[in-house]
Amino acid sequence: FVHNYCIPNAIFTLKEYLLDYASDATKQHGTAVLNRHVEQFKGDPVYETIRTNLQRLENGERDLYL
Repeated sequence: FVHNYCIPNAIFTLKEYLLDYASDATKQHGTAVLNRHVEQFKGDPVYETIRTNLQRLENGERDLYL
């Protein structure tokens, strides 16, 4: 449960913070951390949903969750 729901939702929350509030330095470090966590899902059914939701956040949508 934690791996498939809680961690992806935390990734979305971090992404929103980085987009909306983070300094450039924090964005750089936060994005690196975020990418490492996303890659841990490669091969899992939820992987494409995570990537899609991250793109939706980049496009301005907010409050996304699984």
